Amino acid sequence: MKNRAWSKSNESGQILVLVMLLIVALIGMVGLAVDGGRLYSARRSAQSAADNAAMAGAFAICSEADAVSAAQSVAVQNGYSDADPDVSVVVDSPPQTGAHTGQAGYVEVIINSQEQPGFIQVLYSGAWEVAARAVAKCTQNSPAPLGDGNGLIVLNETASGALSANGQPELSVIGGIYVNSGHATAMTVGNASFSASEGMAIVGSSPGYTKGPQGIVSPLPVTGAPSLIDPMLTLAEPTRPPGACVNSDTGSGQIHTIDPGVYCHIIVTSQGILTMNPGLYYIDGGEFTVQSGGQVTGFGVMIYLSAGSTTLIGGGGVHLTPPDSGDYQGLVIFTSRINTSVITIIGGGEIQVVGTIYSPAGTLSLSGASGSDGDLSIDTQVIVNQLELGGNADINIEYDSSLGYNPDIGSEFLELSD
Repeated sequence: MKNRAWSKSNESGQILVLVMLLIVALIGMVGLAVDGGRLYSARRSAQSAADNAAMAGAFAICSEADAVSAAQSVAVQNGYSDADPDVSVVVDSPPQTGAHTGQAGYVEVIINSQEQPGFIQVLYSGAWEVAARAVAKCTQNSPAPLGDGNGLIVLNETASGALSANGQPELSVIGGIYVNSGHATAMTVGNASFSASEGMAIVGSSPGYTKGPQGIVSPLPVTGAPSLIDPMLTLAEPTRPPGACVNSDTGSGQIHTIDPGVYCHIIVTSQGILTMNPGLYYIDGGEFTVQSGGQVTGFGVMIYLSAGSTTLIGGGGVHLTPPDSGDYQGLVIFTSRINTSVITIIGGGEIQVVGTIYSPAGTLSLSGASGSDGDLSIDTQVIVNQLELGGNADINIEYDSSLGYNPDIGSEFLELSD
């Protein structure tokens, strides 16, 4: 009887131990399920915070602001502050790890946090580390080129010879040529040579252009093209500054410097030297003339003519570049929409004209000078009512969309990377 009682007591003890082990295992399983869910939720929260912070940093790059401060601020808003001893927030721009290490335009955010277990701490008492990393970038799309990338646009809708040549000049355009005239002889080449890297289009047809026995057109133009709306039609003309206009005359042997303002005319004669400080030069009714041998330098200038003509003759030195900011960024010469005067540019010596030349009612006359250095090259986009070419020299219109006027600033977008 005693042995049997001892056996029953022993069996009861074993069952108790087994029950206790099962309870611990059950607690562990419940803890694993509960704390595992908490850990997963914490991981998702940290990753979401890292993503949001990285995107905020990339947006700051697009806005030319402080990417690191922006990312850290958003991380705090999402509950992760580097001031918390259980949290580490590291922001680097450019990234210090990964596929985009050292690349500008990218922001890297790394978040580490310590999470304390709940039920499962009966089995594991240490903290769990949650880590998240995100990289975002700001990408700038280039603006669409003004006038569909045509380096030369002739706006007149009806004229014969809206683009014409006398003599045997060789016109070369980087970009396209677009002749908006619907006349059957909208472009008259004569014995000149016309070429354009991006092709030619003429609204007129049957045939749309003519050329002489020595004339060259390359590539052959597309005729019967759709009419082109003036790509600068909505550009407002500048407001006339207050006050009476003044004359600017720089004679032979004189050296002058002038400031932006209202001028009746600006004339530089042979051997005169004129410097134009950056800004708007509003020429009210008169001319802008640089005679052969005269020198003019104007960096960051926009020259507006309400009614008068423009004459730039090489031999001395003409250096004109447009403003690099503001409403007229990239626009170097602008004549009013009722100004039918001629803009004449004659090569020879140093002529540097950069930016857009816009004369919606006027005529641009381009020609080279005689001699070995008589060629004419201008780094512009030309948008004029009519264009006349003369002489026998090379005439190069080297259009660069980054240097001319363009109201389209492009677009920016944000993207999470690795």
